[in-house]
Amino acid sequence: MKKLLFVLMLAVMGNTFAAPKTQKGRSMRTTTTSRISESEKKEIENAVQVGMQPFMNTVRNAMLTEINKQSSKIPIDSLFPKEYVISDAARKEIGKKYTDEIIKIVINGMKPRIAVKKINYISQDEVQVNCDMKVKNLDKVWDLLDFDEKMERQFLTKIGLKDMDAAEKIMRNKGNEELKKKYYYVMLEEVVNFLNEEIKKTKEEENLVEDISVTVKKVNGRWQVDLNQ
Repeated sequence: MKKLLFVLMLAVMGNTFAAPKTQKGRSMRTTTTSRISESEKKEIENAVQVGMQPFMNTVRNAMLTEINKQSSKIPIDSLFPKEYVISDAARKEIGKKYTDEIIKIVINGMKPRIAVKKINYISQDEVQVNCDMKVKNLDKVWDLLDFDEKMERQFLTKIGLKDMDAAEKIMRNKGNEELKKKYYYVMLEEVVNFLNEEIKKTKEEENLVEDISVTVKKVNGRWQVDLNQ
């Protein structure tokens, strides 16, 4: 099951769910840059984060749609070595579970945010902000996953067996469909836990959308994104 889950499944899914290439946003108007206080800069940046949330949600939904399309290309049969005796119905159920969980990891793990690069004054109550939409770079996370002794012990403890040979024997013989699905799901749980922990540690980011131009205006003493731009 080591080769099954950590060579075939992760290699296929890791490549399938790679982050989309960087896109360019709208170009920014040329304006005169003025000095700005740190407190006002922070207020403008916070306004951009709040005001750009609908945009980030739209991008996230577009990414999810594209990833779901790509998931149909995953050769689910690669999850099951020829010597494993598993019904077609169980294979389909297991394959869907694996795909759904990996998609969830990718979408939730990217943690999109807006990074303000430059603030240019247009007037006392209006600024033009140039920013990027960044996401976590998950490429290296896939490479870190390995079925080490610790993970093997956790897996065997959860399924109640002493060694991997016993699990292999069950997978190669007829019957025990529910038990076989349990083995796959326990292994998936170990994979998900590992990936989520590594994603938390990941600091590296990449630009998903670059050079987004946003107009921010001061209304009743508070900065807010101009949604009519």
